[in-house]
Amino acid sequence: MLAIVRRYEAAGFRAWPAAAVHYDGTWLVRLTAGHPAKRLNSVNPLDPGDTHAIAERIVRAGRRFEAYGRPLTFRMSPLSGQVLSTH
Repeated sequence: MLAIVRRYEAAGFRAWPAAAVHYDGTWLVRLTAGHPAKRLNSVNPLDPGDTHAIAERIVRAGRRFEAYGRPLTFRMSPLSGQVLSTH
């Protein structure tokens, strides 16, 4: 099932490319200034097992979003994992 979700996510990333893309582990951080779409301005976890230093990574992502004048937004999917969804 996760392989199918990854394919759908990849298709979405190609269909709506963000102006700035940064990886923090397997989190894909997408930002596009001046565009309100959450798909273009969100943190997209891509591996439910990537639970290393979640609190610090959330803070780092928050700083990036603040620099773009955007609220920190996570796109939650089966790829996000239970640990992140309860954090």
